[in-house]
Amino acid sequence: MKKIIFILIVVMALFLSGCDIFQSKETTNEIDYLKEINKGTDGLVVSFLPDLPSNEAYGLIGNKLQIKMKIENKGTFDVTDETSSLIITHNQEYFTEDFTTQEKSNAYRSLSLPGRSRENPYGGFIIVPEKDNLDYKISDSPAVDKDMIFTATVCYQYGTEASADICINPYIFDPQNQKKEVCEPKEITLKDGQGAPIAVTKITEQILPAGDGNVNLLFYIYIDNVGKGRVVEKTAYDKGCKGQLGIDDMNIVKITDVVISNRHLKCEGKQLLVINEKDLPKIKLGPKGENKIQCELADVSKTDGAYTAPLNIKLSYGYVESTDKVMKLKAPPKVGSCTGNCYNENIPGIIKTSKYDYCLVAGGLADPQNPRKGCNAGEICCKGEETCEKENAGYKCSDCATSSDQCRTLGPDKCIPYKCIGNDRYCCKT
Repeated sequence: MKKIIFILIVVMALFLSGCDIFQSKETTNEIDYLKEINKGTDGLVVSFLPDLPSNEAYGLIGNKLQIKMKIENKGTFDVTDETSSLIITHNQEYFTEDFTTQEKSNAYRSLSLPGRSRENPYGGFIIVPEKDNLDYKISDSPAVDKDMIFTATVCYQYGTEASADICINPYIFDPQNQKKEVCEPKEITLKDGQGAPIAVTKITEQILPAGDGNVNLLFYIYIDNVGKGRVVEKTAYDKGCKGQLGIDDMNIVKITDVVISNRHLKCEGKQLLVINEKDLPKIKLGPKGENKIQCELADVSKTDGAYTAPLNIKLSYGYVESTDKVMKLKAPPKVGSCTGNCYNENIPGIIKTSKYDYCLVAGGLADPQNPRKGCNAGEICCKGEETCEKENAGYKCSDCATSSDQCRTLGPDKCIPYKCIGNDRYCCKT
């Protein structure tokens, strides 16, 4: 009986030991998993879907290009409708928006995107627009092939949370008690980002003697723009999508909190901006997107002993990031036959009376449905033609008059109106 009890005790001990090993391994894996989630240097990322718009298209007036985008939250901070916006810019010379303000509002209606987390390791994403595409109508044809750029810009509020284990050692100036040291201050480099475009990249520590044998700890916290966009003052984020950003809005990061061992640290530094005591301090990053702050943990007593503790840093800011899609707008091919004459559409006297209707000062309307019929790119097919030299020997189209009235005043021996194409070009005696 005793032998059986002994065997049961051994089996139970092995089982419990196995559980401890399994739980320990599981806990380690969980910590590593969360560390991976909190890495990265992206926030919101916008991209154009393949062939939306297409890589190239003929510049035929009235044809449409369709656009669709994907917006992903690749960071760890949640974004809401109230803290984000989107805008698309394009070449207005050749394209017009073929959708209503309401349709545009519906397409952009939701940019609420959760950040990466334990439950959602990939973060949120949306397709814009969700159902239909955004149509852009070709309003003019290029004379030669041209590269066109569509730019999608996301503007949003975001945050960074960084943490590092810091040495708090009040014995460093006490040789008699240095054996009590459990850690030494050292420079800490944070290489992989914190799941946000603004990152804490380095922390250094300095320990200074204080009164009564206490010490003051100074932490130098280096902050950098490691993303692909521009950091702006948190409340000015939407100005980035409206083209209203000013110099005072740029490169501003708010120091939301710096805390260690439940003590909130007071921070200062070069270009640290404090509007008033109730406001959280802000730091202005340098031209390369970097700066540092100095935070103090004062009067650390020896009675607390030497230990390590996490230094937690919270930052908040606005961010503006763009992506481009370059497509080629090709000069349309010569189609059909012109019953009049082909004229360069850019010469004076060819007047665009609407999007598709052209006329000449010399008379004769172009085909309103196909004004370039039978002509090369950049030319207009018009029924009117210059008849000055053809009908009047010794005359040539030139600028002998500045208006048709002046031409008439000069008389037919010197100037004949309505024989030449173009403003300020009249049939003049040579």
